[in-house]
Amino acid sequence: MSNFDGQFKSALENYAAAIDLSTTASGHAKQTYEAKAGGFQRDMNKWLQENMSKAFDVVYQGKKKPMMDWMKGKN
Repeated sequence: MSNFDGQFKSALENYAAAIDLSTTASGHAKQTYEAKAGGFQRDMNKWLQENMSKAFDVVYQGKKKPMMDWMKGKN
């Protein structure tokens, strides 16, 4: 993935932090971190669904183009 914005990056960083903190927490704190991680994961999934067509570049035979250009057959 090469084309992402601050919204996706922030959700990814927060997701990673929440998962990491949940591994060392217990009780209510663990549940809170896991719930936060789930929310950040939903944010990332939503962003990917909305931006899938422009988020990824594909390299084929040395040519790099956005995924949608390959699918449309653009040279």
